[in-house]
Amino acid sequence: MNPRLFLELSERFVTTYPSATKDSLLPKALVLLLLGSPGGIVGQDRQTVAQEWHLEFPRLEFGMTAELLHGVTGAVLVDDGSLAIADAGNHRIVLVSEEGSLIRVLGRRGDGPGEFKFLARIFHGGGDTLVTYDSDRGSAAIWALDSDETFDFRLPIVSRHGPLVEGAANGSTLLLRTTELERSGPDRLYRSESVMILYWPRLDSIATIERRPTEYHYLVTEEFGAGEVGQSTYNPPFLGSAHFAVTGSHYAVVPLDSAVVLISALRTLADRRVPLPIPARSLTIDVVRRARESGLSRNRSSPWGSVEADRRIRRVYSDDFPLPDLEPAVRRLLSIGDHLWVEPHRQASEDHKQWLVVDPVAGTVVAEVNIPATERVLSGNKHSIVLLAHTPMDEEFVRVRDIKRPSG
Repeated sequence: MNPRLFLELSERFVTTYPSATKDSLLPKALVLLLLGSPGGIVGQDRQTVAQEWHLEFPRLEFGMTAELLHGVTGAVLVDDGSLAIADAGNHRIVLVSEEGSLIRVLGRRGDGPGEFKFLARIFHGGGDTLVTYDSDRGSAAIWALDSDETFDFRLPIVSRHGPLVEGAANGSTLLLRTTELERSGPDRLYRSESVMILYWPRLDSIATIERRPTEYHYLVTEEFGAGEVGQSTYNPPFLGSAHFAVTGSHYAVVPLDSAVVLISALRTLADRRVPLPIPARSLTIDVVRRARESGLSRNRSSPWGSVEADRRIRRVYSDDFPLPDLEPAVRRLLSIGDHLWVEPHRQASEDHKQWLVVDPVAGTVVAEVNIPATERVLSGNKHSIVLLAHTPMDEEFVRVRDIKRPSG
């Protein structure tokens, strides 16, 4: 069976029988067809970027008026042109029209359906559908804007740790990730491993895609006063992590310590390996020292700074810190429209951040886009990009800018 067809049939099944459970699913073999073959990755030569895309003057801005935003964690464009903002600090979703006026507010602070303790992420599920993830509640919700219906659900516990939502393939299929710590590398340097899972919330059914090393951790035995000894886990900021993204028909990974994007096409079950035209950086003890000094500087300016905290930073990030072979080449991976956007770690300019655009169908890097360094990319679609910016008074606002491509 074509896996895309199976995905569509499962959505119709959920719509027709909303009370169905995982015990009433089609045989598991059909689910596994959706996941694609783990082998057969096609090698490709290093590529050059074909085009440069530009951003137009902002056509929509919201948050600089009386309707202030606080702690924005995401924003997405809906098919009707409206903008949905995850205003986490105010425990709500703000819906904004194409003209920039407030349409309505969804959600409020609380621990019940349609409420938020911490609105960590927001995704567009297609059409008029939004998907939100509340990290404090360990829950997610599907919002149908036209009908005002909300389906609120707890995420499944698939290991000792609750999963987080990494993306929405559509309004009824989510990509979850849960992490576990395993020993890897010399001395006290460890890697956490992520388990990637497809989840159908209305069926309460899961299917594991793969397991991958995700992040480095440094485990240190320390004294905590009164003769008590324990272990602390530090996440070194200079070692980076793997990245994951999902679109309606593709699942993508940037593996730990790599400069490639691995793409699995659900429609054809074919895997692609897309080399990025960027170098991996050499990681030296100088990088560790700079990170340590930066941490010390921030600690001294903090109201919680202390002599003991300074000693701890120096002790952990010392000259004998164990280093992996490479420093990560990629900082972020996003699914935007029909493409995957990649932000490299190494940037040539302090004024702009270069993003690389990958076509998952062709398996090529098709363009680069320069984003002002003061603006953070949140999401987008085929035609526009959504950015988070700040006023001179450090107030948050969200702006939308159209993407200008070369003719032809």
